[in-house]
Parts: sequence; C-alpha cells; structure tokens
Amino acid sequence: MTNLPANGPGATTAEIAAEIEATRAALGETVAALAAKADVKARIAEKVAETGSGIAETAGRMAGVVEAVANRVRRNPLPWVLMAAAVLITFVATRSRRR
Repeated sequence: MTNLPANGPGATTAEIAAEIEATRAALGETVAALAAKADVKARIAEKVAETGSGIAETAGRMAGVVEAVANRVRRNPLPWVLMAAAVLITFVATRSRRR
C-alpha cells in the first residue's frame, strides 16, 4: 500500500492528484466488495431466492408427473387396482404372520 508514485519523484501535482483519485476509486471498489460479502442478510436472501426458485421448478415438474400418472390410471385402472390389491394382501399377510 505504500507504493511510490508511478510517475516518479518529479511528478507534477496534477499527476499525483490523478494517481490519488485512481487509488481512491480502487479502494472504494474493494470496500464495496468487502461490504457486500459482510452483508449476511443480503446473502441469505439471495440463497433463499435461489432455493425457492429451484423448489418451484421441481414442484412444477412433479405436478406434470402426477398428472401424467393420473391420466394413465384413468385410461386403464385395472393394473393399478391389481397392484394396490397385491400391496394390501402383502400387508395383511405379514401382519397376520406376526400375531
């Protein structure tokens, strides 16, 4: 941070002032970046927004899948009824064996 002026010891006042302004601008950008990293509330809000949009996208896809399965069941319910009956019979059989 204690660099000598780039223009050397014989620099004019205007050159030194311009270098000071450039240094201030760079320092201001650094401070702004550090402040953004330190703003925990804003960073949490960003993560929540990202996660929320991902959840909404997944929910939209799942709604489509559920609708497709419901349409398949409506068109041909017999296989689904047979599977449900098999699950029920298996459940009842395992419970009765435990007693």
